[in-house]
Amino acid sequence: MFFQGYILAQLAEYVATASRGDRWLGLRLYTGIVAFACVLQTIIEIYKAWHFVVDDNHWSRSPLRGIELLANAVVGTLVQSFFIFRCWKATHSLILAIYMPFLLISELVLYIYLSIAVRGKLSGAFYEGVDTFGAAHKESKIIIPLYVFVPIFLDLSITAILVRYFQRSQTGLAPLDALLRRTSYLAFEAAALPTLARILAGLGYIIHDRSLLFFCAMITGKVYVLAYLRALNVRPSLRRRAQVVRGRHSLECGIVESESIEFTSQWHSPSSWSPHPHTSPPADQPVAPHERRESEGKEITFLEAIQLPLASDRERRRSSEATYVGDMETDPTLKAKAGSKLENIGEADGN
Repeated sequence: MFFQGYILAQLAEYVATASRGDRWLGLRLYTGIVAFACVLQTIIEIYKAWHFVVDDNHWSRSPLRGIELLANAVVGTLVQSFFIFRCWKATHSLILAIYMPFLLISELVLYIYLSIAVRGKLSGAFYEGVDTFGAAHKESKIIIPLYVFVPIFLDLSITAILVRYFQRSQTGLAPLDALLRRTSYLAFEAAALPTLARILAGLGYIIHDRSLLFFCAMITGKVYVLAYLRALNVRPSLRRRAQVVRGRHSLECGIVESESIEFTSQWHSPSSWSPHPHTSPPADQPVAPHERRESEGKEITFLEAIQLPLASDRERRRSSEATYVGDMETDPTLKAKAGSKLENIGEADGN
């Protein structure tokens, strides 16, 4: 119930703030489905506790045995699908688009098979005691470890891909790199709790501790939902920081660009000089109404916000270099001055 209360608080925060920035209605519906599945899992666990404590009946004899495993599988699969989509959206890798869904489908098949098996031949071994694993049911030696360790491998893969992507996206700009490091930390944080719960469940299986195995296996669905809502709720603050960094970078580039234009204009006459092709239009130049509506209505995503400064900086640099080289070919004075500067640099290096 503690996890469910914290999940409801995170869900209320998402509804109040984060959902306003979602252009995709499907994400809101998807979040609603995840929340409903989580609440349904909590109801099942409450009924399970009532059946055991109040009615004094063992859960292995209940007609609903195994349904808690299936509910946990549904919640975990929904959240992992979201993070797999984030990995594909960041990398656009065809190999990952095949490899990670294959792991997810394999995990779901294991969940479904185990949910059915504990209603039959694995019921006594799974619910009565871990010490019967492998002795009474040889197939449990394969099913239970796969049930525990395949999700761990998938979670670690998702985390490694996202962290590696944000590390390779660093640009050398201190504010932007700090934002990317913060995003990498959040990606690691989102996968830490589910992975830790799975590892503890695997430890419970290895040391034959049934309570540790059941507890950690059943809370994985809750910690998956916590990681999912945490990732959604942190997006507005990251987007605001990305826009601030983008605006600061654009201002600095504008100052440097204006200084370079002023320096270049010293070597040109007013008739031969033309404005930089990438400078902003004059303030009195009208903007078409449809362009104004598109620029005002378009929302910049987080990935676009961190990629635009680097792209614009590369474009300005290429344009400035091309303009400078073209000016040297047409202006002998500028070419001679550039040659003298190179000679001075060579003499300084020689000394």
